[in-house]
Amino acid sequence: MSLLPNARQTFFFKDDVTLEERCYDGDVFNGKCHGFGKLTNMGTHTVYFEGTWSEDMPISGRARYNFDPFGVYIGPMINSKFEGEDCVVLLNNGWRYRGAMSNNMAHGIGVLYSVDGSKLYEGDFKNGTKHGSGHEWHVNGGWYTGQFQCDQRHGSGLYKFPNGATYDGQWVRGKMEGHGELKREDGSVYKGLFKKNCLSYTSTGYETT
Repeated sequence: MSLLPNARQTFFFKDDVTLEERCYDGDVFNGKCHGFGKLTNMGTHTVYFEGTWSEDMPISGRARYNFDPFGVYIGPMINSKFEGEDCVVLLNNGWRYRGAMSNNMAHGIGVLYSVDGSKLYEGDFKNGTKHGSGHEWHVNGGWYTGQFQCDQRHGSGLYKFPNGATYDGQWVRGKMEGHGELKREDGSVYKGLFKKNCLSYTSTGYETT
């Protein structure tokens, strides 16, 4: 079916890659999708995009977009990019992200969920990485709450080990480094300096509770 040069039109076609039957319903200009329109998968009735188009390219609106091999994006699109506050990414490994995005990346406040729906991380993201303040849960039962930089613990934060011990203090690139307090599972407490996850010789030593 050929497109009229300038009109509002509904037409059906088969995607060259997925071979899905699709339908476009919307404005056409110079024979291309241009203006407001909706693209739908006719087999599943899934709306892939509804919003403004420019010369066959979706620009701004609501999208459901498959970006292999990573997963599926569901949420707002602005200037042909995944961007907005209420975005969902369904990753192919079963994980799920929900939160803010900018320039196709997690950016702002968001939550990362595991396959079973439990939270893996909740807090600030920047350019697709954990960056700022947040809380991280580990499958071994440990957890961390505090500051992050580029996906690593960096700054001040509290970590609870799976055995019940805790470390509250400074972190550098994912390691205990700087002033901190380590409470062991036997009740002993260590306050002082740490270096790359190890107790520093220049520290004050142990205090027994």
